[in-house]
Amino acid sequence: MRTCSSWAPSFQTDGDLMDINDIRGLHTLLIMAVFIGIIWWAFSAHRKKANDEAAHLPFDDDEVDKRTLEQEKTEKKQ
Repeated sequence: MRTCSSWAPSFQTDGDLMDINDIRGLHTLLIMAVFIGIIWWAFSAHRKKANDEAAHLPFDDDEVDKRTLEQEKTEKKQ
């Protein structure tokens, strides 16, 4: 019989006691595997073209260049 002082649940499986720390360890391994999978996907060779396009997006906006030039011209007139 469990006492009230232990708030962590435990599960009885085939005579072995699995406590919350075992679940936390499995959860940590699962999250680490997902993290490594996302890193592998993001930096894989087939994503290189998409990553390069995304890296150059701030420089590809012609409207920003035009607005910047117009703003500089108006500042010089004042």
